[in-house]
Order: sequence, then structure tokens, then C-alpha cells
Amino acid sequence: MFLKEITERIEGYRQVHFYRSEPSQRLFGRVSAVLIVGIHVYALVVFGSTFWIDSSVYVALSEALKSPQGMAEFYHEGGRWMFSHLQPGVSILWLCLSIFNETWRWPVLAICQHAIAALALWFTFFTINRYWPTWLHLVPLTILVLLPTYQTFHNALLTESLTSSIFLIAFSACLRIAYKPSIRKRDICTALLAIVIITQFRSYWGVTIALMLCCALQRRKLILSVWMPLLLLVAVGAATAFPMYRFIQTGQFFLPQGGMNSFITGLQVNPSPSTKVREAFDGIEFPPSLPASAILSNGLNLRLALDIGHFWRNLGLSDGAINDRAERLGKALTNDGPEIQIRRAIYGIASLGSTMVYSLGDSHREIFRGMTMAAMMDHQNYYYRWFGWISGENYQRYLDSFFGPTSDLPPFPFDSIAAAQIKRAWQPYLSSIPSSFLRDPVSLGSLPPDVWLASGFVAFLILIVRLPFVAILFFLAVAVAFGAAFSFPVGDTRYANALIPFYLVAFSIAVGVIIRRQEQQVIDTAA
Repeated sequence: MFLKEITERIEGYRQVHFYRSEPSQRLFGRVSAVLIVGIHVYALVVFGSTFWIDSSVYVALSEALKSPQGMAEFYHEGGRWMFSHLQPGVSILWLCLSIFNETWRWPVLAICQHAIAALALWFTFFTINRYWPTWLHLVPLTILVLLPTYQTFHNALLTESLTSSIFLIAFSACLRIAYKPSIRKRDICTALLAIVIITQFRSYWGVTIALMLCCALQRRKLILSVWMPLLLLVAVGAATAFPMYRFIQTGQFFLPQGGMNSFITGLQVNPSPSTKVREAFDGIEFPPSLPASAILSNGLNLRLALDIGHFWRNLGLSDGAINDRAERLGKALTNDGPEIQIRRAIYGIASLGSTMVYSLGDSHREIFRGMTMAAMMDHQNYYYRWFGWISGENYQRYLDSFFGPTSDLPPFPFDSIAAAQIKRAWQPYLSSIPSSFLRDPVSLGSLPPDVWLASGFVAFLILIVRLPFVAILFFLAVAVAFGAAFSFPVGDTRYANALIPFYLVAFSIAVGVIIRRQEQQVIDTAA
């Protein structure tokens, strides 16, 4: 009897802990919560305050938001030409933080972003474990929370953290809408709210969530219900909310534009324009010190582009007309033949999370102005590690450089106030840990981001056969992100920050589908 009892207990233990077993929601929720919260708290401490040069622009916009006069000053001339694409989400966040003393702003920001990220991650894996239960979900979850480039952005005043978190919440809500036996209004409202919020950080992610929600409603045969007009109303309202507010404050109505940034990017993408493009430039008047030939040969930086904008303004062009002209020139450069389209496609793939795409083809081929394919791959790998805070660099030097008088950004309204605020708030919490070991204890940061992109691609191939609806959601997210990067060709793996968690989530779903022992309880069909 004793031996039989021991055997039964061992067998029960094996069944509970065997990787093919289906964990209870409560137990999985508790284990995943401990794992997520524990590592997020650890990351909050070991990474310290993190940053990028863009933060100063967000803080400057927050200063402008305080009054109609500030808004008018910010969007006069340079602000309209350079920063009209900025959404107000991060700036509003900073305004909320301004109620705290400067020494408390970074800790409150980091704690809030980590808390939201932890909640989003728990909600997502709790959701997928409900429909495709397995303990193996803990593997991609652990990889994600240990990934340096996932954790560092939660410690920074940038768009990446909240964009990633809100997107995961919206994706999970769409899964619940699609697979729950009965539809809950709460899940639809969650996705709608996510559209409103995420649009204020990165507008194209609002488009992604809107398309996902549309597919979920279609799957439940609600495409002709009252929810569809509400979805359209929310999406349009989210996209036009800040432009309308700006119009009320300044009398200027415009949607996000590339402006001078499109002009600069076009020159970087196309260092050897065709005769047709050169003729188009010859028909435009430029400053005597910056003739068209010099611009096409050498490219532009932000400061020179600002000089051109002032020159055109002195000729009588309005700010809107200057932006329109700059965008036309940028499009002429980026639509200049099939070679440029191939480059744009490469940039788009890079923005999905690939540095190895630059290893394809001739390593000496110029892919970006002044950079060969090999040089660009090295550049992207370096900055991937830099943003993971594991490059071994002296980040204090960059804090002084980004938010000091030697900043690469041209002068813009409230720039000195913004830089001083960030430096005072971030300086006390800049990590002094000399080694990257504590930030990347299992060396996940040494792997190229292509590994996570590949995991997403493998998941897509599995899901398109086993769970077509989830595969469609995956495709929408990747397609919209690629389209945004293709239309504004920068080619930076930083823009994959919101996609990398999604790749691992998709991979986790695919694993759950494969290893389940019994027949799947949820019958999936394509929308």
C-alpha cells in the first residue's frame, strides 16, 4: 500500500509538471506573475535611467502644451518643419510627471512603465494559456523579460515602452473577442481604448489595432453591427484629436507630416539621383551657400535643412508650403527607380528586426549615403546593443552630449529648458555598473534581433495552417510596420521594439498548438 501510494504521488507530480500537461489558469497566472514582476523589478534597478536624444523634443513639446502661446511658438517655422509628425503621448506623460519634484520624476516614470509592461505581459500570456495551455509558455516569457532591449525602454522617456505594452493588451483583447464562447463588451472596449491611447504615441500602431479588431468582429459576424461604426469613429477621432486641439490653440490644422525629415531621408536613401531628379532640383531655388548640386552630392543634416526652410520662408512660402515642397523633393528621391525601391524594402525588413538583411549581396555596395552594406550591418548591430545598455559605452558621455550645448539637434523652441530638465532628472539614476553581465546575465543581447524575427516567421508558418485567424493578426502587425518603414525609409531595428515581444508571443501560441495532447477545444477558421 505504501509503495502504491508513493507511485501514485510521483505519477501525479509527473502529470502536473510534465511539459505537455495543461496548467490550471490560477497556477499559471501565479507563476507567470512572480516571474514577470521579479525580473521587471530587477531590470528597473540594474539598468537605471536610460535615454535617447529624442526625449528632449518630447519635453519641449510638453512645455508648449502648457499654453496657446507655447504651441504657436513650437510650431512656428522649425517646429512645423521638423516635428509635425510628433504625437503628444510622451509629452502628456511628462506633463503628468511635472507634479513631482525633479528627483522623483524618473523613478515614477520607470515604475509606471514597468508596471504597465508587466501587466500587459501577464495579461497576454494568461490569455494565450487559457486557449492553448502549456507550461512551455514560460520559456518565451522568460526569454522576453531577460532581453535587454525589451527592458531598457521601460526606463526611458520614449514611445517604445507604452507602445509595446498597449499593443500586447489590444492583441490579447482581440484573441478574447475571437475565441471566448460569449462576447464581452469589455474586451471590445479595451481594444477601442487601446486605439485611442496608442495613436497618441505612434499613430500607425493605432491602424494595426483597428484592423485587428475589425478581423475579430468579422470572425464573430459582427462586421455589420453597431461596433463597426463605433470603431471607425474611434479610429478617426484618435487620429484627429491632437490636430484638432492644435488647431484650436494655434489656428493651424495639419496631420502628421514628414516635412524636412522626408527631404533629409530621401537624400540619405538616394546618394546618386537620376538626371530627372536633378532637373527637378534645378527648378527649385536654394540658398546661395547651398546650391542644388551641393545638396545632391553631400546630403543634408537637420541644421542645414533648417537653413533651407528659413530661406524658403523669406521667399514668401508658408510653413505648410515649405513642408509640401520638402516632401515632394523627398518623394522624388525615394521613388527614383527600382534600385531605390530595393533599398527601401531592405530598410523595411531591418525595421522589422533584422540586421542580417544587410549581409545579403555585395558587402561593398552603398546602401545608405556614405555607408556600405557591411558598414550598415555593423552600425545596426552596434546600436542594437547600445539600446540594450550592454555596449560597454560610457553612457554618461552620451547624457552630456545629447542634452548639452553640443547636441546634434538644431535649435528649436524650449530646447534648452527641455535638455536641462532631462539631465537633472536622469543624472542621479544613471547606472554606474561597469559590466553588462548584470544587465544581460544569459547573453541574450549578444544574439542578433534576427533570431526573434525568425521565431515570429516560424510561428507564422505554423499558425497559418493551424490557427489562420491568429496568423492573419500576425500578418497585419508585420505588414503595417513594414509599410510604415517603407514609406519613411530609415531602416532602424529600434522600430522593431514593439514587434519583438509580439514575435515571442506568436511563437508561444504556435508551441501551445503543437504540443497539446488532446484535440484542440477551439475550432479555428479564417476570417
